Amino acid sequence: MQNRNFNQSSGNRPIHIPQDPQHITPEQVQQLLNQLSPADRKRVNNVLQDKTAVQKLLSTPQAQALMKKLGGGN
Repeated sequence: MQNRNFNQSSGNRPIHIPQDPQHITPEQVQQLLNQLSPADRKRVNNVLQDKTAVQKLLSTPQAQALMKKLGGGN
């Protein structure tokens, strides 16, 4: 797994991302969630349980670019 730092200036811990993000298993997703602080894990779960929030998140340019990259697009 790679070690990538996200927003260290705000005090977030590094998260280990699987080498092949195109083939992430449910177990790896759970491992990623387990690396989050309890507060961050709760925020992620709250967003994922809110259909409107998920749609809003997925419609951002950053999410679109990430989905394109993970899907193998350019």
